[in-house]
Amino acid sequence: MNKKIYTKQYYENFALNALKKYYPEKFSECVKSECPDWVCNNVGLEITRAITKKAGKLDAFIKEYIDKEFSEIKKEHLQKLGFADKLTKSNFEYLYETRSPKNGILTFLHAKDGRYILAYHTSHTEVIDDCINNIKHAVEEKLQKLNNNYKRLEENDLAIIVQEQLSYNGIENVIIDDISKKILDNLKNIYNNTTYSIIFDTIYIIFYDNIFAVNTKNFCYEHKKISSDAFHSLAIASTK
Repeated sequence: MNKKIYTKQYYENFALNALKKYYPEKFSECVKSECPDWVCNNVGLEITRAITKKAGKLDAFIKEYIDKEFSEIKKEHLQKLGFADKLTKSNFEYLYETRSPKNGILTFLHAKDGRYILAYHTSHTEVIDDCINNIKHAVEEKLQKLNNNYKRLEENDLAIIVQEQLSYNGIENVIIDDISKKILDNLKNIYNNTTYSIIFDTIYIIFYDNIFAVNTKNFCYEHKKISSDAFHSLAIASTK
């Protein structure tokens, strides 16, 4: 990990790398563009992020401390965000974490030299409703731009990055069922009430550990799980 993480370019790279990995038949060959972000053969791909003001503050914190050792992080900064000032072992080898009831998890890599390096942040699933509202806002905003500003291709797709982890606490199936239903219900509501003539054909909702690909013609979706190893590989590749 390095300072390139949590930048606009990082998220754009992460989304594209995830789509290339899990949908290679569609996204293996892409050319950088503007409005939309990428052109993949006859598919236009726009990438955005569902983010809250709270997440924006966390971004600022992480940009300041990413790649730094735990002891370099000021305790008052941790405490202000509700994080414990001590690390505990996570379920994964070489990873340690500190948790906040409101702001999620900071994960640290236990390096070979003994240091604990801040690697990444994930939020709690208690903010699912906030996630849905942010996804809804992102879709509405991008629909407006698609109809007013963007080049339209034979197919127009949207990828939305959500800074959340769904697969933990032993209740992932309940969480995934809940959030997938809410995503579909909200997208149906947007599309049933839109006045725009051009719509996104497929909307990819990309979490840190899950992808939902929603076909907006029939509102069926395909679900793919991103393993922990795959996430780390995608994250590292996206900083380059």
